[in-house]
Amino acid sequence: MGSNKQWSFNKYVEVGAIGALRGLIGLPLEHPFDCVKTFLQAYPHLKSPSNAARHIYQTKGLVGFYSGAIPNGLRLSIKQGYRWPLMLSLPPFFNRMVSKEIQSGIPFSIERSLTGLTIASIESFIICPLERLKVHLMTGKEIDKHGLRTFIEKHSNTVSTERNQLITTPLRKELFRGLKAVYVRGIVSWVSFLVADQKTKSWAREWTGSKQLSLLTLMICSVFVGGINTFTNMPFDVVKTTLQKRDLSGKEMNGIISTMRVLVKQNGSRILWIGWQPRMAQYILQSFFTMTLLEKLELKWNSS
Repeated sequence: MGSNKQWSFNKYVEVGAIGALRGLIGLPLEHPFDCVKTFLQAYPHLKSPSNAARHIYQTKGLVGFYSGAIPNGLRLSIKQGYRWPLMLSLPPFFNRMVSKEIQSGIPFSIERSLTGLTIASIESFIICPLERLKVHLMTGKEIDKHGLRTFIEKHSNTVSTERNQLITTPLRKELFRGLKAVYVRGIVSWVSFLVADQKTKSWAREWTGSKQLSLLTLMICSVFVGGINTFTNMPFDVVKTTLQKRDLSGKEMNGIISTMRVLVKQNGSRILWIGWQPRMAQYILQSFFTMTLLEKLELKWNSS
């Protein structure tokens, strides 16, 4: 009994460490796409990713594509550290909790959907402050070497004395600006990814007749999953960026629906999918890393 508990603990630690490492390894490739996408969402008058990238380069230089890399790297390493144990352990847990009769009457994977809802509910409160800092730094129109310190000083009532006085109510409120959008985006993103991941791999196994999928097959699956995830997730991602960007103006932008209405009224419905190109590229990279690693870890986890 003790050895089984030790083995389970070792599995969680191993998977968490692998997940955190995966987040840091992917950061140099994924971050510039995220930066271009976020900047374009904050300044939609630029109209295209190429214009946004050109503007970032002209005003900030190459280093501008890595604005917000510190909070983003911390965000990725933290969430990748806990999400992998949850992705691997929660589906079997919910599969045991939900009766087969209920599962057979639902056309989608209920255990994957419950897993996505659970992870989004946990991580939204963890990553929202880091998302806010990341977007704040990304949407600056020039390089700010003291961006994080400036943010804290601007939104703190007391900034001069004791360290424990820095986190005041205004700062806390600013760090959690856009929390509802982060939460809804997280639910849509997680559920669509986990369900699409399961379905595409299931179809791929039927098509290839092989239980273990090849690297090429996983790449094809990642494109499909990335497309679904991007299409369903983008409207909420645009709202999140709008609510968290550096220079937010307009009191009517204080909720998800009201912000969507203002954005569509000002820019048309296409605004809800602005920046989908770099987001798609980023999601394909993320899905490839995630799906490939998830495939290997699931086989190892379920065989032990």
